[in-house]
Amino acid sequence: MAEDKTKEVTEATEKKPAAKKPAAKKETTAKTATAKKAAPKAASKTAETKKATETKKPAAKKPAAKTAPKKEAAPKAKADVEAAEEIAADKTEAKTPAAKTTSKKEAATKTAAKKSDKEDKKDKKPAKEKKTPPRAPQYKEQDHATAVLRYVRIAPRKVQVVLDLVRGQSVEKALAILKFTPKAAAELISKLIKSAMANAENNHNLDVGSLYVAYAHAGSGPILKRIRPRAHGRAFRINKKTSHITVTLRERI
Repeated sequence: MAEDKTKEVTEATEKKPAAKKPAAKKETTAKTATAKKAAPKAASKTAETKKATETKKPAAKKPAAKTAPKKEAAPKAKADVEAAEEIAADKTEAKTPAAKTTSKKEAATKTAAKKSDKEDKKDKKPAKEKKTPPRAPQYKEQDHATAVLRYVRIAPRKVQVVLDLVRGQSVEKALAILKFTPKAAAELISKLIKSAMANAENNHNLDVGSLYVAYAHAGSGPILKRIRPRAHGRAFRINKKTSHITVTLRERI
């Protein structure tokens, strides 16, 4: 029985490869036949592709030629950009001192304009006139007579009030006004007018009836400084003022 089984196995094994081998040969023969048939077609296709590539090669070279200069142009572009930046930097450096100089010039012009404006304002401002006492009018020697009373112990402000009443009046009217004026300076001024009348009559041969007070002024004289004792040992200053009185008479034509 065992021998029969072994025989069957051997036979089966021998039969199987024998059946497969012809099929493999057939497949290989079919493949070779198809390959032989496709070979001329592939050759024709390769020839066509070669021709197409040969015809297309100049078109393919053109972009290659374009790309090669692009690579060269890139450094050139960089160099141009760097040169442009250097030129711009030089221009900015050159412009900055010019801007400084222009700013200095503008500042100088502004300061000059301000100075001129200040000078114009100073010129426009009226100069402060110093308060000076009016001077006696300059007459001819024969036209007027003058009398001066100096170092009178009275304030010039008090005398000026009385002189305003008399100025421009005739001699007779001035004496009448002073006679009825209740002021301490009235008596002094009346005496001064009488002195001026005497000078006009005796020294200048003027008509006493036609005389009038042409000029009358009271100027300040030296101040006598005194002290008034006050509480806690303090001292208050007292200024005793003096005045110079001038009266000029002239004939009325």
